Amino acid sequence: MAQFIPQRLALWTKGNWQGPRPGAISGFANDTRTLKMGECFVALQMNERSGDDYLQEAKAMGASAAIVQYYQGMMNLPQLVVGDSLVALQAIAREYRLAFPGTVIGVTGSCGKTSTKDLLHLLLGENETFKTRDNLNNCLGLPLMLTQLQVPQHGAAILEAGINEPHEMAILASVLQPDIGLVTMVAPVHLEKLGSVEDVARQKGLLLKAVRPGGLKVFPAEVLRYEAFRELEGPGIVLVKQGQSAAVIKPGFRSVVFEVEKRLDNQLALHLKEAGKPDHSFTLNYVSAGMAQNAALALTLAMEMGVPDSDLQERLQAWQPSDLRGQIFEHAKQWVYADCYNANPVAMVDAFSAFDAQAAKGLPRLYLLGGMTELGPEAARYHYETGLALKLRPMDRACLIGSYAMEFREGLVAAGAMHGQIEVMEALEEMRVVFEAFEGAVFLKGSKGFKLWTLLRPTA
Repeated sequence: MAQFIPQRLALWTKGNWQGPRPGAISGFANDTRTLKMGECFVALQMNERSGDDYLQEAKAMGASAAIVQYYQGMMNLPQLVVGDSLVALQAIAREYRLAFPGTVIGVTGSCGKTSTKDLLHLLLGENETFKTRDNLNNCLGLPLMLTQLQVPQHGAAILEAGINEPHEMAILASVLQPDIGLVTMVAPVHLEKLGSVEDVARQKGLLLKAVRPGGLKVFPAEVLRYEAFRELEGPGIVLVKQGQSAAVIKPGFRSVVFEVEKRLDNQLALHLKEAGKPDHSFTLNYVSAGMAQNAALALTLAMEMGVPDSDLQERLQAWQPSDLRGQIFEHAKQWVYADCYNANPVAMVDAFSAFDAQAAKGLPRLYLLGGMTELGPEAARYHYETGLALKLRPMDRACLIGSYAMEFREGLVAAGAMHGQIEVMEALEEMRVVFEAFEGAVFLKGSKGFKLWTLLRPTA
């Protein structure tokens, strides 16, 4: 178990201890419900209530100390007084990470971050590799994750970096300072605050710019259309689809070509080739084209880190889609493809193709589609164009929900659907009625706020 020395914490945060003399600290928590005995409670300043209001509860739960912005002298609890509790936690995580002797891998991208992180964790060895838990990938979650690294148990750590505001990636990158940076893709996401897709690329590129000297940058060739990636310095690996130009525009980057071949047993053969080196081939269960590319990225990096092909193939057999990210559920009346943790136009179209390839051709299909949030001024166009990408057959139906459901519907109709096949709904409960009565193949996808997963898990 990690032990944090109070004097170092004061030095790292430029804070000062007040109250009783602090002892060793085993970790950090900002929620009294998850705080463990011996951990330091981080009292964050929130909109409605201050974390300082929970100091008594934190002490009762076994907190050994607290990081606060305002000292509470009535509390018999060591308190590290700092200018900003969140900034202090980030400083602690940064210093703790710099002392970590293993390899730190930062993963970001417009979608596929979690699935790629989970697969890479499996490929590198789950017992000796640390990974981001749940969706703790933001300016609070990532520092909390970093402080949970254990030496010597963890030889490597895979940390996910997720943002939706312009200033966040710079903070995450400065805290993480990865030895290896991996970007899955760039797509129109969080445009309300990030601006354009070029701006999204710029933010993703910041993580790669923060890779420590001599470290490795890994990304697919498609992102080279953005200046933020073309201006990166090597060393790095660019993943190139078979048939694309394998030329890399800057020295210091190697090209790895990948090819995906669908087999008759609902599996994929994935081939990786690099000039002057032996070819590599792997077999995996069927996944979407986007996830197959992410698997190629993860496999390429795992090979680069020295994992033998035989181990990688064995571990691939245990790979399952991450929760609600291409999962398949089978019921008495329904075959369900659930990819409803989140959504953007690129991921939506990718999921359409995966569903079409795996659902039995003779079954009627029901598409339960939530909207795609945070797309900014072009949201209506993105929904219309996504609708254009879905071809409903005469026996299929679609139920739509969200502010841009009408634009989604217009796209479906322009693609050939009949008005009677499409229903725009106001509430999720209306979808539930249709879902529970339907017999056939069902597709669920939409942004997180629509909570489409509750159709499968009513108590979630």
